Amino acid sequence: MAHEKYDNKLAKLNGYIVTAINGSDIVLPSTKENAKKYGGPILKK
Repeated sequence: MAHEKYDNKLAKLNGYIVTAINGSDIVLPSTKENAKKYGGPILKK
């Protein structure tokens, strides 16, 4: 398994592998610069 192969590189706390899942959302302005950097269409109001 991956954790056995990379055990010495994994972040651990009290011997447990540290993992995280974040369900946050962020709304970016619909600009040409953001569309170029992050992809997606430019939406008009």
